[in-house]
Amino acid sequence: MKLITTPTRRAMLGALAVAASMPAVAVTTANAKPADTISPELARLFAEHDAAMEACRQFDEEVYGPTCKQWRAAIEEAEASVPHVSADIGENHKGERIVWTTEGNRAWTGDHAKNMAATPKEQRGDHPVTLEYYRNADAFARKVVEREELIAAKKARAEQQFGMDALWEESQRLDGLLCEACNAIDEYQPKTLADFHAKLKFMVETDAIGNDAGPGIILADMSRLLGLEA
Repeated sequence: MKLITTPTRRAMLGALAVAASMPAVAVTTANAKPADTISPELARLFAEHDAAMEACRQFDEEVYGPTCKQWRAAIEEAEASVPHVSADIGENHKGERIVWTTEGNRAWTGDHAKNMAATPKEQRGDHPVTLEYYRNADAFARKVVEREELIAAKKARAEQQFGMDALWEESQRLDGLLCEACNAIDEYQPKTLADFHAKLKFMVETDAIGNDAGPGIILADMSRLLGLEA
């Protein structure tokens, strides 16, 4: 029965990153699960959890976090380095000139232009104003596409430069190990009341108690300890 998911663990690690003064691991052996009062098997599971949590924390703080910060800065620089494009499309029904741009609150006109450019020629009509509108929209759409392709190429180079795919895979791998360690504790069947107390405390502190399966696990554990059926 799986209680913990990778996104849940990522949230836990995010909290650690925000509060740098917090302990490195969510639950410490010293105050939550004294090894001399719990079963050796459960003590081993707690130790494996702490090691997995520390590995995630260390990777996030020393590798993933700093690299992501540099990558995001490179992405912002890539977007800012490519000039915006604008175009005079034609006149509206009031005789006012229509200007489309990729900049600011009117940036949506880039997609609008591409949609207009996709309109079949047989549906465009033959009025001079309409023809001018579509002709300018076509030209603007090409400029928008060229700009977006240039930005996309720069972003792709930044991702390759900082090795983002490999970083993400390693982050997922470490998160997976942490999830497995947490689930192993959640699924452990306590041998004593000390085991039960340590496990319950762990589930509360890792927010597993609120999971749909949490109450059932707790009931089953207590029932076994009391020699009752859940």
